Amino acid sequence: MASNIANKSALTDKFRSAASNHSGRIHIVHATTGWAVKREGTMRASGVYPTKKEAINRAKEHKHYRGVIIIHKKDGSIHRWIRS
Repeated sequence: MASNIANKSALTDKFRSAASNHSGRIHIVHATTGWAVKREGTMRASGVYPTKKEAINRAKEHKHYRGVIIIHKKDGSIHRWIRS
């Protein structure tokens, strides 16, 4: 039980660190109701869209977008990167 709490704490710290680095990378990940647009290092999505194409278009308009979108497959693995 104690190691479980320690692992959660370490993971939370890792997310906070990634979020604070301002990398500007946006991820498109599968969600239960469609495709989510998430800034790297965040827990919550900035939006969920019915299609992957719409999510990609919204990601390009995201205020933290700095030229890199990482598109994931339904299983969570990386499908491709878009760099502009």
